[in-house]
Amino acid sequence: LAGHGAADTMCSLPEGPGLLAPKIDVLPTCVSSRCSDKQWLSSHSKPLQDGPQNSAASETRRGRDIILPDTCGTVPEALEVAENGDRIFFREGSFTWEHIAVVREHMHIAGDDKSCLLGAWLLQEDTAGLFQGVCCASKQAKTEGNACLPDATVTSFSASWIFEDCELRAVCAPVLRLFDSANTTLLSCNIGGVGGSEASAADDDLLRATDAIVAMSSSNVLLYRCRIEDTGDADSRPPRDLQGNIISH
Repeated sequence: LAGHGAADTMCSLPEGPGLLAPKIDVLPTCVSSRCSDKQWLSSHSKPLQDGPQNSAASETRRGRDIILPDTCGTVPEALEVAENGDRIFFREGSFTWEHIAVVREHMHIAGDDKSCLLGAWLLQEDTAGLFQGVCCASKQAKTEGNACLPDATVTSFSASWIFEDCELRAVCAPVLRLFDSANTTLLSCNIGGVGGSEASAADDDLLRATDAIVAMSSSNVLLYRCRIEDTGDADSRPPRDLQGNIISH
């Protein structure tokens, strides 16, 4: 999904060679009064697969709170000691790491509303959990031609995760890349690059995400009250006037 400027309307991803059509569900901004939000979500989303809320492990042990920077100094350290059902909580501030942070357990990742997580995530196969109220962002150098695919801010392989009230951002890379039956639910999230009205025209492309969501194979995506913005390259965006209206030729 690519949002040219701010957008609340989604479109289906095209099928490509060797790809199965992913399933993209977009929930309406206003839900019928006959069906509450929770009822709608429960009827349209898949349950977490052995996730922290319903796993056998969480029923027999109470998850710990791993607080950064109190308990652990870095994200890789926190993930190394985390076990099923634990919660990693980030206090106010920026947390940066160089290599991809690999999530191998079911867990809850949350943070102070002024915490910012600057690095790429890999959600491994058969994991499940929740990102709640955090800002996740990554930046890649702009590449040309047949360069290797840039790392997405979040990559998921056959994992079942929920993102709620999150800022999910990328620069010169996709925000979310989903493979092999990944099941992803996005609730009240902002997804895209970091451009905006303050960005100059010269810098505009350097502040955009290449894509908001790349869903491959039989991945499923559910979006509810999400905003996609600042994605795509300048050449693929239609010309607009000063009011933001598309200029027709």
